[in-house]
Amino acid sequence: SPQIVGSYDTKGSAWGADIDGNYAYVWDWWGGVKVIDVTNPARPTLKSQYHANSKINKLRQKNNFIYTANHAAGVQVFDANNVLNPIWSTGTDVNGNVLDVWPSDGLPLLFAVSDEEGLLVFDIADPFYIHLLSKQRIDGTAKLVREDNGHIFVATSQGELLVFTIDQENSLSKKQTLRLDVNDLWVDGNVLYVASKTEGLLNLIIDHQGKIEPRKKLVDEKVYILGASEKYISAATVNYGVDIWERTPRGVKPLANINVADQILGLAIQDTSLLVLTSKRGLMHFDISNSDLPRLNARYPSTDNYSDILMHNNAVFFAGQDTIASVQLLPKLQWKLIGDNKLRVSLPEKLPIGNYHLSITDLKGNENMWPNALSVQLKKSGKPKLSIEDFQKLLEQHRKNQ
Repeated sequence: SPQIVGSYDTKGSAWGADIDGNYAYVWDWWGGVKVIDVTNPARPTLKSQYHANSKINKLRQKNNFIYTANHAAGVQVFDANNVLNPIWSTGTDVNGNVLDVWPSDGLPLLFAVSDEEGLLVFDIADPFYIHLLSKQRIDGTAKLVREDNGHIFVATSQGELLVFTIDQENSLSKKQTLRLDVNDLWVDGNVLYVASKTEGLLNLIIDHQGKIEPRKKLVDEKVYILGASEKYISAATVNYGVDIWERTPRGVKPLANINVADQILGLAIQDTSLLVLTSKRGLMHFDISNSDLPRLNARYPSTDNYSDILMHNNAVFFAGQDTIASVQLLPKLQWKLIGDNKLRVSLPEKLPIGNYHLSITDLKGNENMWPNALSVQLKKSGKPKLSIEDFQKLLEQHRKNQ
């Protein structure tokens, strides 16, 4: 009967191959094309490869699945039940480069934008089999998409914000076009927050027909990234700052400003955790449970050139490369001020084994660090109750009794 004599683990998801002499040409889905030397079948080796520009531009989550805008590699879906090892589920090709995706909360639909095909709607009722339902050509380059309550918002590189609705037959209709330079946006019900490099942070109201009413400016300075939750809004400004507001029935209330002293690439908020992805300092995890005094809980150095983040199930997933990277967040430190210049820190019981740097960062981004100041090890066992000699005697006695 046939037996496996060797294998090679490709980076993507191998779905076809051709053999020519001692070489196997493998179609590796988002991993490109691999040329594998099979001269020794027991030890196949990678000889060469071709990979189109298919980095993950954006990643979004619904239930335990992650949907990615994979540039030239279309839309991909990953099962994230194991947050440290997302498993590819399925994918679909799209003409052009997919720049953003957005799974609907209330509908079994995924919205995506491509620089060639415009706005696309996919059925994701079965995350292992997604398929295209409809699409809408857009003048210019669609770069960003959001959806809430059947209203779809698309931002273009030409400085327009388009509003669409979708009917029961999944047909799209354009309802409004606004001249607005949008860099990021967040929508929740009838409230739309827009980050703009030209107009700052805007708070817009959406009527029952999906039309956007006149703007209210919250921040004058340039804003280019938003992170939001049901309770908080955070915005990255051009001066390396992160402004935090609390959402209230009357609008928003300013809470704090954090200077991270580095270019900000991504923001995410979940409960009282604020995640900030920076260019050089990596991922910074702030505890904002005390909104008057946000504190840095942990910092994770960058291992690659990442461009965006997604927080899900106490883990953070990174975009910017051709595969998903992730990190499990460390438990929060418990600390207490003692006097004016002393700090007492209690280490959590579930802190993973390893060596840690200790760092203190003020609200202006100034940092003092003590490398390898903390080492967490397995608890040493006490004196064994049974010596080797005693164990040998017991073993010999057991043999005699057989």
